[in-house]
Amino acid sequence: MKAVSIIFFLLFFCGCQTFSPKAVKDIDTSNLFFSDKKVDETHAFHVYKNQYKDEMAKVHYLINLVRYSPLTFSRNGRKVKGHNSGRWLDYKLDMYYREVKTVEDFIEKVGSHSRKSGRLYYVVYDDNKKVPMKVLYYNELKRLYEYEEQCSKSKIMKSVNKSEAVNNKPNLIPPAAVPQVLTKNK
Repeated sequence: MKAVSIIFFLLFFCGCQTFSPKAVKDIDTSNLFFSDKKVDETHAFHVYKNQYKDEMAKVHYLINLVRYSPLTFSRNGRKVKGHNSGRWLDYKLDMYYREVKTVEDFIEKVGSHSRKSGRLYYVVYDDNKKVPMKVLYYNELKRLYEYEEQCSKSKIMKSVNKSEAVNNKPNLIPPAAVPQVLTKNK
């Protein structure tokens, strides 16, 4: 009993290894992603573009980014490759499917921390800097939304240009085909 009290005392006052905001404050995380490729060049996007664009498609997009990432992931202190992390995220999503209504639910409730230990999941870069996966999820979502917005604007501009081109063309119906209204001279 005494040993348990000592361990509790040490953990309570000294803290256990958890997320330290100081460590991430020193790193510019706004330009960190799961892949260096452009959005439309990733395997995850090619799967995503063929799906109905709902919240679960975005969740699976993020999971596929993890699965096909060359990065190393830290889950409960163990380093694992992207493929295994993607499989784990699929498993967790199946377990907690009812709690996930939006992509933000997935990030906050399932994809960024262990529910049993409470420890955050990290991405470990080559220089051993650890960044919480939550940061990269939101960066990737922002990048996806910006890409989709850019594509939408491009489609709108093409549509506008086509309609202007049609409206600016001269009448293509030959005059002989247009019925002439005959007027009688009095």
